[in-house]
Amino acid sequence: MCVLLPQVLCGPHMLAVLSPDANDQMWLAQDVCLAIIALAAGSQLRWAEFKENMHTVLCLCAGVFICTWCVRSPLVYEFHRRCSRLAHGPDTASARKQRGPS
Repeated sequence: MCVLLPQVLCGPHMLAVLSPDANDQMWLAQDVCLAIIALAAGSQLRWAEFKENMHTVLCLCAGVFICTWCVRSPLVYEFHRRCSRLAHGPDTASARKQRGPS
């Protein structure tokens, strides 16, 4: 754990070992490593223990779902709407209202 924490905090760009382009091209290696980690974590599960804690697991999954989709989605939508308005300028209705009748 003590070895992983600095690596997680620093990321791949801290020592300039990987360029941003090289980091983008390593998606396959990253996906394979993630699959191996998931397989190792799954091998540690015991079905009997999992069934005993099913209520806790379901509550945690529901909490993650609610936080991810129901809380974050409106925030992302509002952020996208504001950025879109800044990129495209004021909409035509408010611009006409400010100019007055033609």
